[in-house]
Amino acid sequence: MKSRILRGWNFVRRFWLVVGAGIAIAAVIDKNFLLLLPALYFALGAILNVGCFAASCAINFKQKQNDAHSDEKNIQARPDTQNH
Repeated sequence: MKSRILRGWNFVRRFWLVVGAGIAIAAVIDKNFLLLLPALYFALGAILNVGCFAASCAINFKQKQNDAHSDEKNIQARPDTQNH
């Protein structure tokens, strides 16, 4: 857990931490404490490096070469319906 917090700080994590801190400061100044919930969401997401804040929820589009060919083999050829 400690390494997750201390390592991997990039621009996106710093940005979301600043956004969370800014919302928290605005919530305290305006005495609108309900805004502390989204502030905690953004700040803790950045600090703990969870969620989509640090692009950790990115979809891996790389597909093994064997998987791509196995799908082609499984597709059966349809008979030609336009026989003229």
